[in-house]
Amino acid sequence: MNGTEVRRTAAALMLGTLVGGVAMFVWQGREIDRLSREVSHYTMEKEDLLRQIDQLTTRLQQPDQEQTIQVVRVDALAPDDMSQLQAVQFVKQTLQWLMGKPLQVLTRFPEIPAQLVEGRTFTVDNEVYVIHVNTVVIGPTLYVKVTVQEANGH
Repeated sequence: MNGTEVRRTAAALMLGTLVGGVAMFVWQGREIDRLSREVSHYTMEKEDLLRQIDQLTTRLQQPDQEQTIQVVRVDALAPDDMSQLQAVQFVKQTLQWLMGKPLQVLTRFPEIPAQLVEGRTFTVDNEVYVIHVNTVVIGPTLYVKVTVQEANGH
């Protein structure tokens, strides 16, 4: 082996190490992003469960009260995980004020949740999304199912 071959071999080894390192960083970045979305999802779920515990504890201490809306549950069909997560959070925040209200209010005016959410927009990573309500089920657990689409119609 002469000096030129040694240099080529060393250069190829260094280039391979560099490319492998870059590939590893890209893979780790994607994994961190996925785990971050998962943590956000479980954090929201935990907050909802803690809120439910508080409401059920209060309800147990005051058993003869009128039925109220205890929980807002949202399912969203969206183009990607991030827009789905944001849509669920947005709809819950929009309907949050209904929690603790008498159930009778929504049985008289069942269109309220859909009217509050239908056509509303939110932004994720500079992309605007529109919410369309598919289903509303009224009960102590207010259930809302929505579809999310990009605002530009794609």
